[in-house]
Amino acid sequence: MRSASGSWSPPHSTCERKETNLTQAITTSGDLLHLVIKRRGQHLISRLWSAAMADIDTPRTGGSETKILPSTLRYLRESLLRKAIGLDDDTARWSPVASGTSILWLIDHMAFVEDIWFVNRFLGEGEIPPFIPSDTLQQALANYAMVGRRVDEVIDQTLDFDTMSSGDTGNESVSMRWILTHLISELARHAGHADIIRELIDESIGR
Repeated sequence: MRSASGSWSPPHSTCERKETNLTQAITTSGDLLHLVIKRRGQHLISRLWSAAMADIDTPRTGGSETKILPSTLRYLRESLLRKAIGLDDDTARWSPVASGTSILWLIDHMAFVEDIWFVNRFLGEGEIPPFIPSDTLQQALANYAMVGRRVDEVIDQTLDFDTMSSGDTGNESVSMRWILTHLISELARHAGHADIIRELIDESIGR
């Protein structure tokens, strides 16, 4: 949300919105940043800087590219989706940048991109639909789950990654290998965006 000065500031949590008499002060102790909240004579201390969600390990899948590339794609997909854990709709829509990039938008965008590359462009099924943003975070998560299952099926059924695309890519045909590599780079980039946005929201870190 924008402050009175026009700059971006993280959204307030549900708890903070309900507490109208809160005053906040920031103190630093070593490398740990604390938020000190004073309300009705009581002090509640909440860690900000060290708040973290448990990491998920990068998959160490052995074997050929038909195992390694899909497992990496699924890992990055999960990393992005985990950044939405615990968010409400308003917070998921919050963006710290003028472009409007938010965690909700990133989830919608990657579901759309995976769908068009693997279903429309690789399989050649149907026309590329218009991009329609989700009304709620739950809707976005449900849609991406559905797209993810479909994409995983397409990949699993493609035994040779030299197989070329059947649909319109806007240019020359590309292989399943190329599409997977492209989508891995796209997901890695946007998972990184989600990392930063989530840390700005509530100092949560981790992958």
